[in-house]
Amino acid sequence: MIPNNFKTSIRIPSQLPEFVRDDVNYETFVSFVQAYYEWTELANTSNANTSIVTTTNQGITTGSKNLTNYFDIDSTIDGFTNFFINDFLPFFPENALSDRSLVLKIAKQLYQTKGTPASYDFLFRLLYNSSSDILETRDLVLRASDGNWYIPKTLKVKASNDLWLSPGIANLRVFGETSKSFANIEKVTLNINKYDVYISDIQRLFQSGENVRVVDTFNQDVYVLNDKIVSSDTPGASLVTGKLVGALSTITIDPKKRGLTYNVGDPVVVYGGLSTPTGLGAKAEISEVTRGAVQRIYVTEGGYGYRPGKTTTPSVTNFSNTQIKITPTSGGALAHVQDFDTSFTNMANVALLPINIIQLKQNTILGNTNYFFENVATSNANTKLSNAFTFQAFTTFPISSVIVDNGGGGFTQLP
Repeated sequence: MIPNNFKTSIRIPSQLPEFVRDDVNYETFVSFVQAYYEWTELANTSNANTSIVTTTNQGITTGSKNLTNYFDIDSTIDGFTNFFINDFLPFFPENALSDRSLVLKIAKQLYQTKGTPASYDFLFRLLYNSSSDILETRDLVLRASDGNWYIPKTLKVKASNDLWLSPGIANLRVFGETSKSFANIEKVTLNINKYDVYISDIQRLFQSGENVRVVDTFNQDVYVLNDKIVSSDTPGASLVTGKLVGALSTITIDPKKRGLTYNVGDPVVVYGGLSTPTGLGAKAEISEVTRGAVQRIYVTEGGYGYRPGKTTTPSVTNFSNTQIKITPTSGGALAHVQDFDTSFTNMANVALLPINIIQLKQNTILGNTNYFFENVATSNANTKLSNAFTFQAFTTFPISSVIVDNGGGGFTQLP
């Protein structure tokens, strides 16, 4: 509704020219114009040329002067409701049973919760005014090995008495004096000379070797006398205490410090522990060593009598008459002598080495007048071998270095 001081109809007499207002012949005209604007302000109107205003109980003038109020869903007209629907609920059915204005107010919450069971139930309430049921097909699928796998957690406690087996301990808590951790006690069993305390709801990890004791739900110490939980001031009552005992399951080797030349079965010394008064309880031995290749060969003693020679292998440029055999041969490693020690003190001279081959004389009769040795003009049965044979002189040396041609593989110990 337009206030009276903003109505156009009451301003008509003052807006017309003075000669019209004062002339009695124009009184009917003035009344007509004023009645027309009153009609636009109050009468029901219908505008077929626009979708903004369709049918309203106010006139066109009233609608045009209240356009700024139509941005609010609570004060808008029916014609503007369709624009709100197109912006916020574009696919909302027109024949829904709920009030569209109320649905527009909760459109944001509706979209934020879409996909949840509650959103589907709410949507069916808006559209059909009825509830809905959702069937989760995953609840009807049988999965293999879908059972809940529970791994119990236990503490191994060493105690000087059997108070840990007292009735009622299973409903209390265990407290670690070093770790300051708490855990609920499920049950306690005796395992040889130690107690297995099954726990749950662990606050933090307990430390091996720390002292533990049983406390109640208020974290107060528990006293036991004659297998009964009693108050702290009971004469002869004792605290339920013990010490955690840890056991090694595996030993992890630092990959940067694996050492060398270890063999399977070598003993491993473990420091620390609680099973003996000296603190050394665990025993271990090496079960597996790495497999590698030969990387280099160090000459610790060069020996004597070695000399260079020609190679029979094209890939080796400086080979010697000395062959190097690496065992076990299954590793496939190959090596050759690279250099010799040619210092004067270590070398040795060989002067009388015959180079004659007996195969060349296989057709010569022993009583022949000449055996045809190259070192003498005529040789027979009376000729000395030192005069008949041809000798070679050469120098030998110790080995100073060896080169690995192929490191091979699969070695578990020094070859």
